[in-house]
Amino acid sequence: MKNLRSVRLLVSLFFLGSLSASAAQETEPVDYVNPYIGSISHLLVPCFPTIQLPNSLMRIYPTRGEYTHELLDGLPMVVTNHRERSAFRLSVTQGSELHPIISTNWDQERITPYDYQVQIADNSIDAHLAVSHQSAIYEITFQDSSKPATVLLYTDNGRMQVEGRSVFANQRLSRNMKIFFSGEFDVQPEQVGILRDGKISNEKDIEDRRACAALRFPAGTKKVCFRYGISLISEEQAEKNLKREQGSAFNLAQVAADGRKEWNETLSNIMVEGGTEDEKTVLYTSYYRTFERPVCLSEDGQYFSAFDGQIHNDNGQPFYTDDWIWDTYRAAHPLRALIQPQKQENIIESYLRMAEQMGTNWMPTFPEMTGDTRRMNSNHGVSMVADALYKGLSVDAPSVPLSIAVRVLRRRHWLPGAVSLPDISTISIRSTVTFLP
Repeated sequence: MKNLRSVRLLVSLFFLGSLSASAAQETEPVDYVNPYIGSISHLLVPCFPTIQLPNSLMRIYPTRGEYTHELLDGLPMVVTNHRERSAFRLSVTQGSELHPIISTNWDQERITPYDYQVQIADNSIDAHLAVSHQSAIYEITFQDSSKPATVLLYTDNGRMQVEGRSVFANQRLSRNMKIFFSGEFDVQPEQVGILRDGKISNEKDIEDRRACAALRFPAGTKKVCFRYGISLISEEQAEKNLKREQGSAFNLAQVAADGRKEWNETLSNIMVEGGTEDEKTVLYTSYYRTFERPVCLSEDGQYFSAFDGQIHNDNGQPFYTDDWIWDTYRAAHPLRALIQPQKQENIIESYLRMAEQMGTNWMPTFPEMTGDTRRMNSNHGVSMVADALYKGLSVDAPSVPLSIAVRVLRRRHWLPGAVSLPDISTISIRSTVTFLP
């Protein structure tokens, strides 16, 4: 009888454990996202597996052309223009030959919307990255800690300064725009300096076309953490952004957990009943793609605008750009108007601010981080505004009156030679309760 009770107890514990494990493994919306979908190009360029919180300035993807490329050109720090440009670069080596950017083979890569893991240098170094909105953190682990290690930080056409565990840098993005970072390591290096001809010099500050700081860590170093903030305003603001988002701790697990939570909350705007697992993967991956742009440039109530080269107060309404609207006006903007109307109103106001800041009151046609590039034919921002007005969104924000929106739209944007705004009430392409991608 005693043995029978023991068997029953073991069976009960087994089923309870199975139920607990099943609950713990419940699939959440972010788990359906596959950033690799579309990452092999058949025409033009591929989609990139992007690590980024929704519509955030801190955007990252692996430093290679596409998934099939065998080498990484160092490790990424921030993407500055959708799919064309990035700033800064981090390289790590346990070898004696030092270069500003060290190309390396890669393996065992894992990417989610909020973190990035990869093995480099013949699987001898593990790199793990997690992102916040305007900051990120790397954790670099050495399989063989008996060798010394060197971390190199590079900027193209900018300034690099290293002091103890801290590194500061900027990089020019255009004639009137720079990006800044402020970073720090959790481990004290044994040697720091500017890289000169493959050697670590005694210099600590340089401004050059190609500038690189090197930090050498002694043999026995098993792991190094590097965290950094970015800004379009100043190095001081980059440091503020880092401290605001990450406090004083080097806690990659917490940054990743916060990112996962935010993505789950965001993707949960769409909940699915029925369908296959593959169909859910396609749906949530497509939805994740809509948050890659535009990006929010507001930093503690201020933002730098390349449209006039000035720092502005955002008056409580965040400023967005880098939309490449030729790609997004058909589906992403109409969907956002239904699901996130407040954010869509802020994006529309950003367009109107751009029109004012350029001094022309012409709606931007292809707003990028560095300004309006006037690409593609016609002006797709007009249909974005018309769609929002038809759905009842407000574009008469306090800082940009509706009269400005109307004036901008009337600037011959509808048709060549048009002199008046069509009657919005006659537009019947979409209804307020349906979405036509």
